Amino acid sequence: MMDRPEACVQASSLHLMDRFPAALLELRDNGQIAHFNLAWVELMDRPGPERNLVDYVHHEDRSLWRQALHELRRRPETCFNQRLRFVHPCGELRWFDVSLRRGAQGFYLVAGDITAHKRREIALQASQRSSMSLLDSMPGLIYRGRNNRDWTMEFV
Repeated sequence: MMDRPEACVQASSLHLMDRFPAALLELRDNGQIAHFNLAWVELMDRPGPERNLVDYVHHEDRSLWRQALHELRRRPETCFNQRLRFVHPCGELRWFDVSLRRGAQGFYLVAGDITAHKRREIALQASQRSSMSLLDSMPGLIYRGRNNRDWTMEFV
């Protein structure tokens, strides 16, 4: 028995989606995951049947996610670009740069994993807070100036 032509095209396009390094998802109008590529599976595991994307979104970012879906339903020509936190099924927090567009039957989503970058950013902020705390507790003045005619101050 031969496959129907549209089934072959769909299988072919899904295989093509697997070649992309970013996570690609097709969502139904209610936010339920209809299709996904291997990059999504590698980042967040294989979703179960009838799984809604909001189940992955961190609880503090869910209102932003729902607002984006609502806005794209109202104005389908717009695009939603945002940094969102997701929770892996094992409980690990992940950060993604998300782009979402409205399609004929639902939504198309591209998610790029920025977790490593975000962790470095948080570590740098913690280090800066620690340094500032140390400097604030020292009696006296700490400065850094350029060796020019005006002794231009860079940090005081």
